[in-house]
Amino acid sequence: MVDVARAAGVSTASVSRALSNPESVSEDIRGRVVQAAAILGYVRNGAGRALASLRTGVVGVVLPSLADGVHEQVLAALEERLRSSGYSVAVSVAAISCSLDATQKLMSTGVDAVASIGAGQAPECRGLAERRRTPWIRIIDDAEASDPDSLGIDLMRGGLTVARYLHELGHRRFALLSSPADAAPLVAAAGRALQRALATLPNASVVECVVTGFDAASQAADRLMRQASPPTAIVCSDTETAAGAAKGCEDAGIAVPEQVSVIGVGDPAWARRWRPPLTVVRLPLAAAGRAAAERLLGRLTHQHAEIPTAAARLIVRGSSGPAR
Repeated sequence: MVDVARAAGVSTASVSRALSNPESVSEDIRGRVVQAAAILGYVRNGAGRALASLRTGVVGVVLPSLADGVHEQVLAALEERLRSSGYSVAVSVAAISCSLDATQKLMSTGVDAVASIGAGQAPECRGLAERRRTPWIRIIDDAEASDPDSLGIDLMRGGLTVARYLHELGHRRFALLSSPADAAPLVAAAGRALQRALATLPNASVVECVVTGFDAASQAADRLMRQASPPTAIVCSDTETAAGAAKGCEDAGIAVPEQVSVIGVGDPAWARRWRPPLTVVRLPLAAAGRAAAERLLGRLTHQHAEIPTAAARLIVRGSSGPAR
C-alpha cells in the first residue's frame, strides 16, 4: 500500500479509501490509485482486512452436484446477486452424506455465511451454524413457509397446474413416469408432487411407472401406448424422461400431441427445440438463488426481509393438447 501511495502521489489512507470505498474519494484520486495498483500488481490483503473487520466478504456454498444443470442455475443466480453486494463465493461440491463435513470446513475458513443447495443436506448443519453464529440457509425442493432457514420451489403448485390443465382438456387416463427414490432430490420431489396432484382429479385413472433415463422412458411409453386402453396424457418428473416418452410414442406409431400429450418438469434449452417442442413445468431456479442471496444479505446486515417461495410455471408448447 505504501508503494501504491507513493506512485499515485497520495496518502496510504487515500489508497485504502479508494479501493474499499471508491465513492469516498474524488474521481482523480480514484483513477490514480487504481492505475498505480494495476501497474504494481497490488491486491488488498484479504486476511488483514478480515482481521480488522471480522468479515471475510466470502459466502460459502455447499451443493451435491453441478452435473445436472439444476444446482448450477441456482448457484449462478446466488453468486451474481452476492457479487453485486461485494461478496465473493467459495463453493464446495460434496455428496449429501458429506455435507456436514463440507460445511464445517467452509466455516473453519471464516466465511461470513453459508448456503446449502439441494434437499437431504445434513440437519446438523443448522445446529453447527447456530453454535458458530453464522448465517445459514438451505435451498430445497419443498420448504415450509414457517421455516426461516429454508427456501424452496413450490412444486405442488406446479403439479396441480399440470393436472388441472390436462383435466380441462378432457384427459382422464394418465401415465406418470417418475424417477426412483434415490434419483436427484429435485427430480424425485417433482415426481411426488405430480403423484399427489393427479390424485386430486375426479374420474381419473393413473398408471405409475418408475424409470431411469431416456431409453427406459421410451420403452415404458411404447408399452403403455400398445395397451387396450392407453393413456391420453403422459406426465414425467423431468424433461429427459418426457423426451424419452415422446420417442417411445413415436416408435409405437402414436402421434404427439394428436393422440397423447406429454409433459415434463424442468426447462433446459433443448426442450423448446425438441420435436414437437415439449410442454414443461419451468422451475424458478434463478429466482430461488436470488431469493436465498437476499435472505443471507438481510441477515448479514441485520435486516429482515420477507422472501416469497418461488412458484413453478406451466409452459405450454407443442407436445400437449386436447384429449383425443
